[in-house]
Amino acid sequence: MAKQSPLKPYRSSVSFPRKSRYLLVSDHRIDAWYGMNTVESDLNKVPDGQTPDSLNWYTGDANEAIILRRGTHILGITRQTGPGAITGLGVASDVHGNQVPFYTYGAHLRYYNAGSGDTQEIGSSIIPLAAQNEPISIQPYQNLAGYWCYLSSPHWDIVKIPVSNPSSYVLQGSVNFKGHIKFGQSRLMLFNNLDVGAIPDNTGLYMSSVDETTLNNLGTQYTVTGNTTVNSTAVSSISSMTGIAVGMLVVGVGIAPSTTVVSVNSGGSSVTLSNNAVSNQTGTTLVFSTSPFPFVQTTNESVGSLGSQTYNYTLATVSGRKTCFQISVTATVGAGTETFTDGQDGTLLSNFGGTGTVNYATGAISVTFSAVTTGNVTVNYYTEDAASGGIVNFGILTSASSGTTIRIPGSGRYFSQFDGGSFQSIQSLTNVFYCFHTKKTYQITIPTNDDDTGTSPSTNLPYREKMGVSGLTSTYSAPEGVYYVNSANPSKPQVYLLKPYTSAAATNTAIPTLISDALNLAGYGFNTVVVRKWGWYVLVCCQNIVNGVIQPFNSRTFMYNTRNGAWDLLDLPSSCLEEWNGQLLSGDPLTNNIWQLFTGFDDDNAIINNYYTSGNTNHGIPGMKLTKRMVIQGLIQASQNVAVSVSLDNGGFSEVFRIVGSGSYVNTAQPTSVGSYTLGSKQVGGVTQVIAFPFEVEFSFPQTRYEYSRYKLQACVTPVNAAPSPTNQQGGGYVQINSMTYKTQFYKGLKTPSAAMQLP
Repeated sequence: MAKQSPLKPYRSSVSFPRKSRYLLVSDHRIDAWYGMNTVESDLNKVPDGQTPDSLNWYTGDANEAIILRRGTHILGITRQTGPGAITGLGVASDVHGNQVPFYTYGAHLRYYNAGSGDTQEIGSSIIPLAAQNEPISIQPYQNLAGYWCYLSSPHWDIVKIPVSNPSSYVLQGSVNFKGHIKFGQSRLMLFNNLDVGAIPDNTGLYMSSVDETTLNNLGTQYTVTGNTTVNSTAVSSISSMTGIAVGMLVVGVGIAPSTTVVSVNSGGSSVTLSNNAVSNQTGTTLVFSTSPFPFVQTTNESVGSLGSQTYNYTLATVSGRKTCFQISVTATVGAGTETFTDGQDGTLLSNFGGTGTVNYATGAISVTFSAVTTGNVTVNYYTEDAASGGIVNFGILTSASSGTTIRIPGSGRYFSQFDGGSFQSIQSLTNVFYCFHTKKTYQITIPTNDDDTGTSPSTNLPYREKMGVSGLTSTYSAPEGVYYVNSANPSKPQVYLLKPYTSAAATNTAIPTLISDALNLAGYGFNTVVVRKWGWYVLVCCQNIVNGVIQPFNSRTFMYNTRNGAWDLLDLPSSCLEEWNGQLLSGDPLTNNIWQLFTGFDDDNAIINNYYTSGNTNHGIPGMKLTKRMVIQGLIQASQNVAVSVSLDNGGFSEVFRIVGSGSYVNTAQPTSVGSYTLGSKQVGGVTQVIAFPFEVEFSFPQTRYEYSRYKLQACVTPVNAAPSPTNQQGGGYVQINSMTYKTQFYKGLKTPSAAMQLP
């Protein structure tokens, strides 16, 4: 059957000059939306439902609408004034799942205090000057010793914070291992290492010891005495050389973390260490261990004498880089033996109703018994020294077998990757670590038992040439794969998803898949790019280019909907992104503040700049046309309005109608829930739901003659009494547009638009 022509005879009842007979064109309806298309340079070829240029309108999950984005509000109450930039942002959880955001800027480390509803500084300007302008890694971690947040950067120490005592911190004294960090396979991975006293290593990957899963794996230990000299690797006058061998870990006063034995001189009662001693010591106690171990138990330590009800005490062995856990305080009272046990959340729980607290960083405990004690008060507890066989110990232990030196499984590792530029980021996928450099990516595999002497030793191989990223936040690992911006070719940046290759025989094989094929990203800078998945959205924050110059900060965010493949452009500035209780947090690249994104309907009480521009549509029919009416349908709140403007044959935009939320065409009898006030929020007791109302409005174009070949439309939320323009706009509530229908259209034949005619 032949396709029915969209044209049909129509005799107009309206008087038109020159002609009285036209062909009526069928209504042209656009009700499916597909996001941005900036690859197609010819606007006449941009399909209906796609936009070549928009800002702060995003596509509905089912391609059913375009929606004005939500607003941004500051996190907390106190605003940090003056210029600056957030250099690190992370979220860690306590034993109950309560999430705490931590962030850095300049010399300051802060966290969000849910109790006060405001942010609070940790210490006082604790970040050294050299680290104040570099990205800082902030990573959560959980092990037998508790719930922690770790921080590090090339010019700063590794820092450990108990999530239940977020105002306290413990420097790990990491002299030779400082850099960016990430946890994986129960160990800490470090890159961009600034090794004090040596050449900085910005290409290799360091891995710590595998963290312990038991509290009593002490291995074989030898306790002796000896003498150390500051800045020397020699230990002399050792009281006994029995059992001491190369590769053993050495712990003691004056010994740097992660120090091992390099050589043994049994006749001279001396050894050579891997690190210089940090102080002069004579006859100091030294422990040589075949299996470095981070956990040590202390029992029956005296807290105080009987006769009181409240006791404040600091655990004796919690000092330096050590933290404490599994605290148990005991004493007798009139009712019997009262025992306080560690709740792992900073509280000590009594079997008789007493109350107690503990600071895992400082070892400070406070207990109030249910009654006056009738016996002495004692405490049992463990300490963790993460630099002694734990996740801050990067020492590589070896043993000799048949004249061959063999690495001891579970100890540290090092992988050199000299080719491909600086090491920028690492992500794991199907038990494989992908190491992203500036120009190249490597692939590392490690056997599950960490033993390279078996049938499947570790591998460190190139994965892809010309697959590189620009920085620490250029990649993000999600369940379906690793999202990243490939900037190995700076003139053609592209966004990829590295996902498992299901057709391959080997489970460790992945393939990069281009997902930004609808975008031309050459007009943006990706030196400080941030990639983050949030819900089913992938956000790519990048730099805008103004007058041919790349701005030094991220001011544009491309948002990719993984459900429908649509890309949209937002003006959210971000130096880092993190999810907190389902909400999306952003580090400001221009001030020292954290922002809650997609919340409310204004940008911190300021307008939301916005516009949505269609392509040049010809309604599927070439030639000149005349449109008399239009119908727009969607959802709107009473406080909102949308200016509708048109451009004919690439001319300027003229406003033709303004949709207002209080109009008679808004059906207030049918309130519709459009989600929570803050997108993604997870609040106890539910969240505030936003209500909007359906509208359908039909309006006429005011001009008596509106002839065109191609038609371009722009929607823009504006003040009620202002002309629509990208510099004069205002978000005043929720609004979405579901469909636009061009009605009462007349076909005028294959004429050249008058603006295009250049006749004498």
